[in-house]
Amino acid sequence: ALVTDSAGNTVFTDPLIIDTQPSLGAAGWVVTLVSPLEGFTTVNGAQITFSATHNFGTVVPPKIDFYLNGSQFTTVSSPTGSGASAPYQFVIGLTRAGTYIVHAVGRSGSTTTVSSPARIEVTSSRAPTVALTSPSPGSPYTIGTGLTVAANATSSTGLISSVQFFVNGAVLSSKNTTPYNAPWNPGAAGAYTITALATDDSGNQTLSAPLLVTLVPNAAPTVALTGPPTGTTVIAGTVVNLASAAADADGTVASVRFLANGNLVGTATAAPFSVSWTPTAAGAYNVTAQATDNSGNVTSSSAITINVTGNQSPVVALSTPGNGSVIRAGSGTTITASASDLDGTIASVQFLSNGVSIGAAISTLPYRTQWTPPAEGIFRITAVATDNAGAATTSTVFTVLAVSSSSGGSDNVYTGDYLGGGEIGRFAVITVRGKTAAFIGYSTTTVAKTYFYPGLAVDGGGNFSATDALGRTLLTASANETGVSGNLDGGRIIAIGINAGLFLATRTVAAGYYVGGLNGRSGSTLAAIVGADGSITAYLADGTFQTAGAGAVDAAGSFSLNTSSGGRLTGRADPLTGFLTGTLSGANGGAFMAATSSGASFSDGFLRNLSTRGQVGTGSNILIAGFVVGGTTAKQVLVRAVGPTLGGFGLTGVLADPQIQLFNGSNALVVANNNWGGAGDVIAASAQVGAFPLAANSLDAVVLASLAPGSYTAQVSGVGGTTGLALVELYDVDTLSAFSSQKVMNVATRGIVGTGQAQLIAGFVVSGSTPKKVLVRAVGPTLAAAPFNVAGVLADPILRLVRADNLVVRENDNWESGNDAALVIDASVRVGAFPLASGSNDAAILINLPPGTYNAQASGAGTTTGVALIEVYEVP
Repeated sequence: ALVTDSAGNTVFTDPLIIDTQPSLGAAGWVVTLVSPLEGFTTVNGAQITFSATHNFGTVVPPKIDFYLNGSQFTTVSSPTGSGASAPYQFVIGLTRAGTYIVHAVGRSGSTTTVSSPARIEVTSSRAPTVALTSPSPGSPYTIGTGLTVAANATSSTGLISSVQFFVNGAVLSSKNTTPYNAPWNPGAAGAYTITALATDDSGNQTLSAPLLVTLVPNAAPTVALTGPPTGTTVIAGTVVNLASAAADADGTVASVRFLANGNLVGTATAAPFSVSWTPTAAGAYNVTAQATDNSGNVTSSSAITINVTGNQSPVVALSTPGNGSVIRAGSGTTITASASDLDGTIASVQFLSNGVSIGAAISTLPYRTQWTPPAEGIFRITAVATDNAGAATTSTVFTVLAVSSSSGGSDNVYTGDYLGGGEIGRFAVITVRGKTAAFIGYSTTTVAKTYFYPGLAVDGGGNFSATDALGRTLLTASANETGVSGNLDGGRIIAIGINAGLFLATRTVAAGYYVGGLNGRSGSTLAAIVGADGSITAYLADGTFQTAGAGAVDAAGSFSLNTSSGGRLTGRADPLTGFLTGTLSGANGGAFMAATSSGASFSDGFLRNLSTRGQVGTGSNILIAGFVVGGTTAKQVLVRAVGPTLGGFGLTGVLADPQIQLFNGSNALVVANNNWGGAGDVIAASAQVGAFPLAANSLDAVVLASLAPGSYTAQVSGVGGTTGLALVELYDVDTLSAFSSQKVMNVATRGIVGTGQAQLIAGFVVSGSTPKKVLVRAVGPTLAAAPFNVAGVLADPILRLVRADNLVVRENDNWESGNDAALVIDASVRVGAFPLASGSNDAAILINLPPGTYNAQASGAGTTTGVALIEVYEVP
């Protein structure tokens, strides 16, 4: 019987054995304990076999249910049909000690018989075994040493349910799965007794033999700084190697921390105990080392002093290519820089193009790298120098223009000799942008001859030629990247030359085509071809007089040439200004001035402070200034019409009350003003651009407007039809970055050209640090023709370009004289200017101007007057 109390506890009563064998011949089931025999005992885990039989005779396949302690344990069915054989058995391993009752319920068809019960006693055979394996007894352990307590436990007849560890009788830990271990970190010195208690799944327990362990106190580590020596002085940013010697007598050194003025600067966890420290601020530093052993003990070293001084940044400057240089896209270009450091050494120089690194940093002299521009465009080159203390300096930006060989963006100079028909001579050729060519030659034999053929068209194969008015061939030649060859004088003379750039050496004078004339003789012509190798070939003409010569320029640009006419051409090509000045000795000589007109136009500056002073009339003779705003975004522009205030500068006959109207390219009125009224925003803008101040109550007119890209005209007239002298000024108020396209590109002003102070004068400033190519024109006769049909034009304008120090830079009377006409035509096309009529008396100057202030003065030949247009264009 199974008895259960209110708490759910159960217990079987002692079994009552009624009968273990059925009556012979009676139909039913009998369950028999096969092994061990009925009433025997066995140890836990042993297998118990039960058998059940029946005496039904031949019946339908029987089925028997076996019950263990009243609960069905399993069902066994006969594997065959009628007449199945017995016995039916099941085997079970009883793992717990106790009394077990087994009986069977057999079924055959509708007949069910319950067997008599069978009893078995299961008892435990022995308790588990347990033994401590760690820590090992013997030598003392140091406090702080991490220990592990471990034991082995087994049970031959059952399972280990838990192992408990005790230290001095107190529970340390309990584990119910292998491995049987636990961490132990004793905190005090002394003797400790460790035991382990194993319990099996039957509740049997065994206590291990005790293990005695002794803990002794931990000794602190030792530490001392070994470097650098105390009192060492270093530069801020310099790496300082801090080193120490550290040891622990009864353990190991876990780490060494280094502190400067109490702040952690590095940690080393393995010998040799050293770190690298880079102090960034000047001052005195007390440096110590702290050693920590494996038990957590800490020892600090004695302090040393390190003095840190401020680091001076390095100096770096780009050398080549020059700022504003024109180079070939897809071809290698050498970039060089100079770098130095006053209080240390240069660790590296890194070159960058548009902010992207060019190759690896250079750590040794020379600081040079090869760079190939990947495509056409503007590239901003910088060099970054880093010193040994980590301070870095970035150079000034050099901006270069990369052009493809097919775009004709660069010039080539060729020099050589010619001979034929008893004549020997020298010559120079320049091909400009791959589009036009100029030839200068002269004989070196007793027969003095000169040859000058400017403005020759160059075809796609590099061929060019010159003919006279009768169509006779004067020159045929062909140029390539390496040289030039051709014939002179109808084939009488053979000329062969090489590209002067093939022997490029260090030079300061800009190679190119210089054009000018004799001072005060506007009809004269001076042309000079300067090569990259320092060669110079010059031609000078005035009326019927012609002469030429060749030589070399020195490092300062100076030269002295014997000419074919027996004179001497002495002067200097200024590397800074690009002006070529000097004198020609002899009866036809005099002072001369020229400047480069060739080369790809590329400047970091802009045309600023554009202004025109002229006479304001009525009707179509008012003062009209046209200008273009470039780029893609709106620009802040200040336009002033100054009349009354000019009286304060000593001018007479000024316009008493000017008014201004600003129109866009569609002739729509944008803004207008009569009296400016002392507006605050105008005062601020005028001060920003450096314009002279206007009295708040003056009758001058001013407009300040944000203008979208496009063309505009500012029309200045007198209130009530009054006339007089006035100044129209155009200022770009925005701050521009180098080489920006967001700029005012040109100004063109139409007005009446008088005499004296009534000349038409256009003033402008070239900003930046590199020369800018400009085209200046004084147009009169062309205005009279269609489509302009302007009446009363100035018949023969004379144009003078004057620097701020009153030096006449260039002057021109008729535009095809004293210029390379082909270059003027090409420049006019590129800036969108209307063409000048061939043979007209209009004046023009194409020139590269260094940064500075200039004014272009238009006057009439003699004392003539009339309407003229003065134009200043930035040539791309």
